[in-house]
Amino acid sequence: MLLELELSNFAIVDELKLDLGRGLNVLSGETGAGKSILVDALNLLSGARAETAWIRQGADTALIQGVFETSSEAGVDSAARRLSSGGRSAARLNGELVTVTELAERLGSVLVIHGQHASQTLMNAGEQRKLLDRLLDAKAQRTLARYRQLFGEYGAVTRELERLQDQLRERARRLDMLQFQLDEIETAKLKPGEVEALEAELQQLRHAERIVSSTGNALDFLNEGEANAVDLASQAAKNLETAGRYSQELAALALELGDALLSVKAVADALSDFLSSFDADPSRLDAAETRLADIESLKRKYGESVSAVLEYQERASLELETLQNAEADMADLETRRSSLASELKQLADDLHRARGKAAAKLSKAV
Repeated sequence: MLLELELSNFAIVDELKLDLGRGLNVLSGETGAGKSILVDALNLLSGARAETAWIRQGADTALIQGVFETSSEAGVDSAARRLSSGGRSAARLNGELVTVTELAERLGSVLVIHGQHASQTLMNAGEQRKLLDRLLDAKAQRTLARYRQLFGEYGAVTRELERLQDQLRERARRLDMLQFQLDEIETAKLKPGEVEALEAELQQLRHAERIVSSTGNALDFLNEGEANAVDLASQAAKNLETAGRYSQELAALALELGDALLSVKAVADALSDFLSSFDADPSRLDAAETRLADIESLKRKYGESVSAVLEYQERASLELETLQNAEADMADLETRRSSLASELKQLADDLHRARGKAAAKLSKAV
């Protein structure tokens, strides 16, 4: 039984503590005296939906607390419900935090509220089923709990399937676009650093005539002309070597000139190799410009650089794989839903039989 009810900042009540005695307790008064506030408080304590309108004006929270005669069957000594102006509420049972659902279930066996026309709820099939389920034995209660769990899972699977089916058309469009983009990037066979290499090559190809002319002239001056640097330096070196037999200083200069002559010959050989391998074919210029234009087109679509385009390719590949797996996910969900439906059907049959037995006992008892 309820021994004590305490309200704080609830509705128009500032602070109220009500002590109840054994047997019948009657609170009377004219309309508007506040009797219904106590009933509203008990409803909230029993798990009714909380609204911030119940908080007293000017307060941030409201508190309803009840103390009960110890019941070994229900295990309820005290219960509390705190409402917050932020919209949140907290429930406590025997001083420990619990969910509002758990609070309602535990208090259901020790606190029952009857009001005017309340008996009409017995005409509701759902209410009848709730009352009947309270009479089920332990095994049937476990079956009911399992049924509710699987029914919730069945609903979640069904909603996910519906979501995937709604997105089916959009997913197909996205798959086509991703596949096209990946094919376009993969066909290009991009390589990091390729743009820089192409730009350097184009710089040479666009000025090929000047490069060939100037390099050829340089080669003539160094090694291939009638009067070239190699021949002249060779003659100078020979003369210095002769003079160096008699002068240590000139001998040192002769060695330096010999080293310089080797460097000149190396440069001349390199120029000769460059000219022999230099491809100034106009078709190569067109190919390089076309390749660079293709890469620039990909960069405009997928990233500011070749590296960015390649990163997009990797992301698109992962997304494509995920979307392709969505169909497999749908198949798995269909299988899971079918399995849940079968198990739910079996549990429903078991519940039906258990409820039938309980209904027979209830009818006889009534």
